[in-house]
Order: sequence, then C-alpha cells, then structure tokens
Amino acid sequence: MYYLTFNDQPSGIYQSQVIDVVAHLSKLKGEYITLIAFLPIRGFHKNRTQIRKQWSNSIVIPMLFGISRWKMHEKLLKIRTKRNSSIICRGPLATALALGNFKKVVYDGRAAVKAEVEEYDVTGGNVQLSNDFIQAERQAVVESDFRIAVSHKLVEYWKREFDYTDNKHVVIPCTLTSQFKETTIGEQTSDVIRVVYSGSTSGWQSFGKVVELLDDLLQRQENVVVLFLTHQVPEIDELMKRYPNRVQRKFVSHDTVQQELMQCDYGILIRDNTVTNQVASPVKFAEYLHAGLQVLIADNLGDFSEFVRENNCGVVITHEIPILADVKPSLKQQNSNLAKLYFQKDAIINDKKYTHLIHFITNENAK
Repeated sequence: MYYLTFNDQPSGIYQSQVIDVVAHLSKLKGEYITLIAFLPIRGFHKNRTQIRKQWSNSIVIPMLFGISRWKMHEKLLKIRTKRNSSIICRGPLATALALGNFKKVVYDGRAAVKAEVEEYDVTGGNVQLSNDFIQAERQAVVESDFRIAVSHKLVEYWKREFDYTDNKHVVIPCTLTSQFKETTIGEQTSDVIRVVYSGSTSGWQSFGKVVELLDDLLQRQENVVVLFLTHQVPEIDELMKRYPNRVQRKFVSHDTVQQELMQCDYGILIRDNTVTNQVASPVKFAEYLHAGLQVLIADNLGDFSEFVRENNCGVVITHEIPILADVKPSLKQQNSNLAKLYFQKDAIINDKKYTHLIHFITNENAK
C-alpha cells in the first residue's frame, strides 16, 4: 500500500498531515506503508534526506518535468510501484496520476482546489495549469474509489460543484502533529491578556484583516498584548511602532510553537468569507485548542466556527473582537481536553474513521 504526494515539500504541515498520517495508518494496518514523494528539482537532495529521515520507508522522486508537465510523471510512478497495490493520494494531481494504475485509489482531499484557483490564483496565472487543477479535482472526486475530506463543508462543496452523490468517504480534520506533547495547564501569573497569531501571511490567511482587528482591540483594551509567530512583514512592524510594549513578533521552529502558545490566552484565526476558507480545516485551530487557548475565529470557517459555538471554546467574530475576559485554568484545561478528543490521530473518533478507510482498502469485496 502506498501514500502519494506530488509537489509537497517537507514542512511542519508535511510532518503533521503526511508523515504522521502514514505512520498512524501503518500502525493500524499492521505493516509499513510506502510513502512516495515527488519533489521539485530545487532543493531535491536536502528535502529527500529530510523525508527519508522522518519516514525511512519512502521513495522520493524528482519532478524531472516540472509541475506544468505533471502528467509526464505518470510513467515514473508506474516504474516505482506495483500495479496490484492500493494508493492514497494527497491532492488532485497526485490522484489523477494514480487513477487507472492501481487496484484502489483514495483521494485525500485537503481543499476546494477549484475555488483556490479562482479566488487566490494559486497557479500564478498559468491558465493551462489552472485548468489542469480544476479538471484533476473533478476527476479525483468523481472517479476515486474512496475519499478523505478535511471537513463536512468540503463534502458539501463536492456535491455542489461535481454532483458527488456517493457516500464513500470519511471526514477527518487536520490533526495535531506528533511533535505536540501532553499539556499541563498552569495558573495565571498576571492580569495581562495575551493574544497570539501563529501562521503564515499567505493570501488566504486574510492577514490584513487580522491586523485591523487586533489594532482596534489594542486601542480599546489596554491590558491586551499581542504575539505574532510568523515572518517579519511591514504590517507587524507598523503595529509594533504604534504599540511598542504590547506587540511582539517571533519566528520559531515548529517543534517549539506549542511552548509559545501555552503562554497565551487567545489564538486568532480570521479568514475572509471565501469558498476556500468555508471548507478549510486549519491545523492551527487544533494547535490553539491543545495549548488551552480560546479561539477568536471568523464565521463560516470550515466546520470550526460551529464547533466553537457548540463547545464554548472561543468567540466567533462577525464585526469586531469584543472586550476579552481572563481565561481561567479550568477553561484552558477544558479546551486542551477537546483537542485530545477531536484532533489527535489516535482519538477514538478519528481512529474509527482511519480503521474504516483501511477496511475499505483491504476488503476485496468493497467497491
């Protein structure tokens, strides 16, 4: 059995959503699953070494023809794999490469790719590649033998866009990395309320809106301080000038993020109301909860906005961030427990879904 990625490079997300998933599926199946990773030529040797260090049962292949000529990699895939095996494919291009070449093909759907192309131009204006992405997503949703979706909203998108009427799927949100350790919530040591933003400043992160909301909050509530865990950008520099003692920026390695988060009270997760974000499952949500934080979340963000309402683990933001109250240790512990129940790979609710997936793949009569 194989797990295939195409044009995904090693990162914290790759560790959490690929390496850890392959390891967990291998444990459930009782045998090692082979990871196949097609990597860009640039930085290939370094990235290959990193992937093999994380998962030794890996076949790492250079993308000799580039992403624009992605279809030409099908022959390389056939050469390095056994046709009578099953395969799980991360994303539509990987799935399109595998369809017709394996006993069973599972589409691991991470996003609304058609929406990403139309809303955020993820192909950099490459019209042919954009069309390929959209067609590959349709093919992956309609023709795969089974599917993984990161949210129920993503399944709704499949039904709406591609007339998906089957029920051969499981919904498993983006789960915590194995690098996140068991948390112990301590007592508060000051009256300061700490708000943290952790993540990139990519287009779909709606970073400009995040800064506007935090600027407004800093003006209205003097005991609030803000920590940005991200790269340096002008918007943060400007905010630090306006609030020199109340805004800080750090860029830390993925394995130390948890320590930083646990020093805070609220995590902010604001996204524009686009289709891309309406179906999303940001792993940052799980990381915030695991650290005990209350989540300041945008409305209509995947399945998580409703999760916050139902579980009292944050505030759904529609206009402005309200005046923030202290977050008691008991509430932080409650949030951390929620993360363990819903966002660990070995949580009962997720284990059942992974087991169902394995059963479908290994059951000769399952179609």
